[in-house]
Amino acid sequence: MQRNMPPQEFLDRPFLILFCLLPMVGCGGPAQPPVPVDESQPPDVVVFLVDTLRADWTGPGGFDKDTTPNLSSLAKQSVVFEQASSPAPWTLPSVVSLFTGKHMAEHNVVHDRLRMADATVTFPQILQEWGYQTTSFHRNPYAGGKWGLKRGFDQATLTKQQTNSSDLAEFFASITAMPFLLYVHNTEPHDPHVVRKKFMSTFDPVPSEFLKEYGELVDVYRRSTREDYVSKKPLGTIDNTEIQEKWIGRLNRRREQIQNLYSVSVRDADDRLGNVIDALKQEGRWENTLFIMLADHGEELGDHGGWQHDQSAYEELIHVPLIVRFPKDEHAGQRISYPVSLVDVMPTILEAVNCPLDQPPMSGRSLLPLIRGESDFGAEMRVVSIRNNMKKYFKPYKEGRGDLNVVVRNGDLKAIFNVEPGTVELYDLKSDPGEAQDLSKTRSTEANELGQFAARRYAEMLKHSDHAQAGDLNDQSAEVLKALEALGYLGGETAPPDAPR
Repeated sequence: MQRNMPPQEFLDRPFLILFCLLPMVGCGGPAQPPVPVDESQPPDVVVFLVDTLRADWTGPGGFDKDTTPNLSSLAKQSVVFEQASSPAPWTLPSVVSLFTGKHMAEHNVVHDRLRMADATVTFPQILQEWGYQTTSFHRNPYAGGKWGLKRGFDQATLTKQQTNSSDLAEFFASITAMPFLLYVHNTEPHDPHVVRKKFMSTFDPVPSEFLKEYGELVDVYRRSTREDYVSKKPLGTIDNTEIQEKWIGRLNRRREQIQNLYSVSVRDADDRLGNVIDALKQEGRWENTLFIMLADHGEELGDHGGWQHDQSAYEELIHVPLIVRFPKDEHAGQRISYPVSLVDVMPTILEAVNCPLDQPPMSGRSLLPLIRGESDFGAEMRVVSIRNNMKKYFKPYKEGRGDLNVVVRNGDLKAIFNVEPGTVELYDLKSDPGEAQDLSKTRSTEANELGQFAARRYAEMLKHSDHAQAGDLNDQSAEVLKALEALGYLGGETAPPDAPR
């Protein structure tokens, strides 16, 4: 998709063109003031993603500690989707779904040796073609060009630190009169939890010796789950169940301390969110900005006996915050309890900015009809998330749930269709948000109905799926490999000798 000139209506305003040309006249002199915002033009769009953030660990999600004061403040100006699901329980397929409005079975980027098909269209591409200035600052390499996610961005930067207000100074200096899209992808509270010192005692103090112990423990556990994948062997070739159980036991014994560390990490991440919002206000861009805050997935913290992510489709992994703040605080204060998915973000953005360009086929649906009370499609039976594990092996998980799980929501009911064993788990999230009681036997009719829907819908997606392209981790730059290793994604595979462990 080629870049077109900005829409004519952007150019039919002489005073805006004048402001674009002023910095070109002369040299030196004082810094230029912020470009005045013409609120009759399409709004700026900011998508702020906090990696690995559980919805239930936030103020809007009802957490009992003040982990997210800035997010709570934002929620008052926004629409809060109380039952938003990530499309997948780990970063790469989830972010591809966010950018394309397609589920994993449709875009087919199921592991990190695949990249998005060239023909797959993203919402940054569409906004760029329409005339938006598009920028990405991502701390997680999985949101970058090596997997096709640079597509549609004028500038895409793999950052060396979490994006903060000070990092946006150069970005704001580059802004012209046209609207912009800014995608920020910060990795805190993803482990290894590099929390700034001022937040380390926000709740219970985090001893430095525990940080070291936790870092070593989680690293060796993560590596034990991926031995087959690293060796490029079929999952289950190396059965190290007893070893994994040992590490899981040690993590369980430190559960309270690990959860406290996660809490302070969330507080640190929230501070950066607040700083970016403040920067937008200082630049005079806030009033006409569509600001979307979300997470790519959550985190297992021992809830169902598991740790980290990508090993289940339970709520601790797929229930994420989704908060949409419209220009001038339109629709502020609404809380929508219908189940939605992050595949709905792309069509929501395109409708909210009144983009006239054609949109590709996608599973996502604009959330604006729900917000305006014009539709209740959120009450319909829908696939909201898919787990397709191709990296980790733990025998009890393999035998119990298999590697392919399709999640369907129907109101408060959630069904997990475990494809390989052919089983369905059924939970009533209103009465049992922790998914402690499987109702599939006592409510077998509903379980069968949702399970059959999951099977049919998944098969339909496969019929129309894109052909993701093969990639090789060895083709990645040393910078990308180091960043992946720092986040624990490689587990030792192909990492350069000087990569952090």
